[in-house]
Amino acid sequence: MRLSTTSMIFAATFAVSGFASAAYIDTDASGPNAGTYTVPSDNSYASGTTNPGGTFVGTPEYSVGDSALSGNSVVFSSNDKFKLTFTFIGYEAGWQNVFLYNGVEIFNTYDSGTVGNTFSTVVTGTTGANLDFGFATYKFSGSVQDSQDNDSTNDSTSFNFVINELGEDSLLLSLDDDNQVDDNHDDMLIKVQASKVPEPGTVALLGLGLAGLALRRRAKK
Repeated sequence: MRLSTTSMIFAATFAVSGFASAAYIDTDASGPNAGTYTVPSDNSYASGTTNPGGTFVGTPEYSVGDSALSGNSVVFSSNDKFKLTFTFIGYEAGWQNVFLYNGVEIFNTYDSGTVGNTFSTVVTGTTGANLDFGFATYKFSGSVQDSQDNDSTNDSTSFNFVINELGEDSLLLSLDDDNQVDDNHDDMLIKVQASKVPEPGTVALLGLGLAGLALRRRAKK
């Protein structure tokens, strides 16, 4: 049975509506130490400055005085399959900080060439479960300096980072490596974003609908 042009156009419209955004990740404030944190004036990222040992990329996505989340976890808010992307925004500290996903080092601050890089993976969420990420800090000698938070318990009660909410499915993790020099959470910044993965069948259906629309326009000429 052949689809009419009208049917294909309707199918295309329906397919496009299927691309509407849905929440895949969220924050969880159920931990005993959940609270808020006010971004201070000496946060180099928020104030648009940097010291000689650090660097950031892009326009700051939060400002001095903004309220961030402390003691919160990042959790799945959907059981769907989606694309998860981490971006290394930058760092201020001279210590060796690393970011890990599923226990594997993804970014580090001792190789400044990785600033601005992204890492993406397709995951299937489990609503309410924590994302498996963590930070670790090392001395320049390579010995472990601070506690590591490399398991699924990603709330900041066991490691000192805060979460800046940038919008639906977009978060910025701001680490303070607890070196007792400052507490401004700009030592390593990682952006976390979630986005829809179009199903192959949906993409094909959209293509058919657009092709039908083009044929109909040609027939009217």
